[in-house]
Amino acid sequence: SLMSDSSYISQNASRICRALFELCLRRGWPSLAETLLTLSKTVDLRLWPHQHTLRQFETTLSPDTLFRLEDKKTTIERLWDMSPSEIGSILRLNTSIGAKVKACLEALPSLTLEAVIQ
Repeated sequence: SLMSDSSYISQNASRICRALFELCLRRGWPSLAETLLTLSKTVDLRLWPHQHTLRQFETTLSPDTLFRLEDKKTTIERLWDMSPSEIGSILRLNTSIGAKVKACLEALPSLTLEAVIQ
């Protein structure tokens, strides 16, 4: 019963946040709309904004690795440009952990844009 109640609450919390977000957009309240959009994404993904993006890979990466990523405040962009050995050294772990982190990074979608101004 507790599991079904928790599922019901999480589904409806997301719907309520999205409805409030739409309402704020229509009323022209951008700062509140941004806050509600962030809250809606947080409820949907069950990932708080202060947590690292790689926390989605809790089954692949150990809790210690995730804690070190959050403690070092490493960004996805910064990690993307590093080699597995560099990632391992910045986290003060071995190269195999750096390779796991790099594999998780490659599983994330990325977008590269190139613009030409005339």
